[in-house]
Amino acid sequence: MLVKSQNWFSVALFLGLLGLASPLFAAPKVVVSIKPIHSLVAGVMEGVAEPELLIRGGQSPHTFSLAPSDARKLSKADMVVWVGERLETPLAKTLQAIADDAKVIELISQPGMQRVAMREGGAWDKHNHDEHDQHEHGEHEPKHDEAEHADAHEDGVDPHLWLSPKNAAQIVRVVSEHLIQVDK
Repeated sequence: MLVKSQNWFSVALFLGLLGLASPLFAAPKVVVSIKPIHSLVAGVMEGVAEPELLIRGGQSPHTFSLAPSDARKLSKADMVVWVGERLETPLAKTLQAIADDAKVIELISQPGMQRVAMREGGAWDKHNHDEHDQHEHGEHEPKHDEAEHADAHEDGVDPHLWLSPKNAAQIVRVVSEHLIQVDK
């Protein structure tokens, strides 16, 4: 009977320690700014945890507003991944104010990231929205402020860096390295 009691005690002790240890082994809380980057980060974190997306589908990264729930996500984050102020302009000041304890990864400034000039011509031609021709662009196209768009790209570097397969691979490497550091 003493042997059964000791086994029960050992099992109970093990389960108790397991319960105490599980928060120690929790995956880092990661917040990602936009969907294309979220997809890459989710691939890195697959099977461990799901990163949270900050800027959802219909919002522009140039002009979005954070909801209180988004601010809470940032304040609880261990790591925040964003392209940078050139794309997610409103996020720069918010990250300084809210996510001060998080490891913030600004992808556009990471070593090894290929920066390309803004594209011009063809589909990338600038056009005047004041003379917007509905049959040319369709009524479903959202209108955006050219001045805001130009400000976001003022240095001539295209912030849509994930469109390059080499940059996408570099994003995965950078995020992996930082996750290892955050998860220690």
